[in-house]
Amino acid sequence: MEQQPKITQKTTKPAITKIRKKKRTRERGLNMLFSNKAHKFPFLSITAAAYIVRLAITLVVLALPVILFPHFSAISDARHEQTDTPAQNAIETTPAANNEYTAKVLSLSQPSIETLAGSQTIQQEQTDAPQPKPQTDIPEKPPDYSPAASSQQPWDDATDIIHYMNGVPPEPPEPKLPAIPPEPPEPMKVAYITIDDGPSRAITPGILDVLQREEVPATFFVLPHQGLDDIYMRIIEEGHEIGNHSYSHNYTRLYSSHNIEAFKDDIIMARDFILENFGYLTTSFRFPGGSGGRSSAVIISRREVLAELGYRDFNWQIDSGDASPHDTDKSADGIVSQVLSNTRNREHLIILFHDTASKRTTLEALPRIISGLREQGYTFDIIRNYPIS
Repeated sequence: MEQQPKITQKTTKPAITKIRKKKRTRERGLNMLFSNKAHKFPFLSITAAAYIVRLAITLVVLALPVILFPHFSAISDARHEQTDTPAQNAIETTPAANNEYTAKVLSLSQPSIETLAGSQTIQQEQTDAPQPKPQTDIPEKPPDYSPAASSQQPWDDATDIIHYMNGVPPEPPEPKLPAIPPEPPEPMKVAYITIDDGPSRAITPGILDVLQREEVPATFFVLPHQGLDDIYMRIIEEGHEIGNHSYSHNYTRLYSSHNIEAFKDDIIMARDFILENFGYLTTSFRFPGGSGGRSSAVIISRREVLAELGYRDFNWQIDSGDASPHDTDKSADGIVSQVLSNTRNREHLIILFHDTASKRTTLEALPRIISGLREQGYTFDIIRNYPIS
């Protein structure tokens, strides 16, 4: 039994009341703790139950963030993984990647390939020997051991690094065969159809029809003829060229050695006839009868006049023979054969025809000649575009 405090005369009445109240509180607590009838919590006091409830609330409060926000845990784990070193991240991927990374790391820090193999004996020897200073960067590209430096493969894998550090030259690349040069393209062959002494009402319109149907340009070295303005205009409008063939076509006037001014006047008259009547300026000239067979001094002096007037003169490589003085009625077959058998695969080919009123065989032969030249690989152009040699 608990010893009761001794009440003396000096003890005041309030103090006695306070001591008795504490005693009654202790007795009431013991009764409630061991009595099933005291309250609905058996063997527990109200104070003990309050402590338990408070503890449970504290645990729930601490567990709520984990229950309500489970992704916080994943974020924390990810941040933790990011603090790992790059070497650890590389090793934790796949066995193949681990081996490759290990080989590269060891090759940078150890100069011997046997060290890579993990030989314990060599490791022990290296432990006793002074260790070389570890390299922090990949060494520079090794010297080229192969004869073909341009064909060396890029030096970027662990095997090349190990070979270089052990003095093993890389394998020479496979020799490359020289590239086969492409075949040079065949030169473009151009034929220039030139028609002299016209135009004429009987032949020239038919020749223009053939050229239009075949889509072939031609050059007409014309003479001044009255009453044929529509034919001159058609030649111009259909894209053909008109060339100066003199005004008089008189050999004596044109080629007299002492009359150079007569030649010049004749050329100017022919030029002005075309220019004033049809607004077309001629720049190509053909000597009547050609420049061959003339005195070289005569031709040279007249070419100086032509250059002064802005002309280039043109002869021909093939004479169709339609105006031969010994065969004035040459057949169409003869004209076709004369032209197609003498092309000689020339790159530039000037062909001479005539379109005076009597040249019906020329009109008959022209479509066959155009077809035959195309079969030989020729295209067609006007004489103005003939290349300057």
